[in-house]
Amino acid sequence: HQAFRDDPSLVWLTGRCLIVDGAGQPIRRAISGYKNALLRRYSFGLHLTHNFVAAPSTFFRRDAFLEAGGMDLDLRYSMDYDLYLRLGRAHRPRVLAQDLAAFTMADGTLSMTGFERQFVEHYEVARRYAQDRRWAALTNRAFSSGIVFTYRAMARRSPRDRGGGPVE
Repeated sequence: HQAFRDDPSLVWLTGRCLIVDGAGQPIRRAISGYKNALLRRYSFGLHLTHNFVAAPSTFFRRDAFLEAGGMDLDLRYSMDYDLYLRLGRAHRPRVLAQDLAAFTMADGTLSMTGFERQFVEHYEVARRYAQDRRWAALTNRAFSSGIVFTYRAMARRSPRDRGGGPVE
């Protein structure tokens, strides 16, 4: 991204990520909207409460990735969240107010089939980094429970969302 060329001190950046169907049409606009609202207000503490930074629209320098320790391969659903929390502890990301990527919802993906376990793992990851912000990890747990409830309700209401879990 041009931002890295323009600012050699920039460590990582993120921006909006669309959620699209197989035909490339935007779906789940409410989810994108709330994630974008959180993204505009990024802080490390807020990020501990919920994983609203989308992997497809997040970029970082290789040396920052290595300095942060790379990906925790013991995690199944939250490798990106774990990495972004480690990056965010040391460096605030630049948040761009533009769509940088699109995520296609597809049956069979981890986000679609393992969303309940995904949120348990998100809480476990948030707890690792909460330290004096225990409230943030507890908020993560409560928020995640609400999201699981919402996605279950969406799956019951709409055939298009059957089995659909959250997009992280």
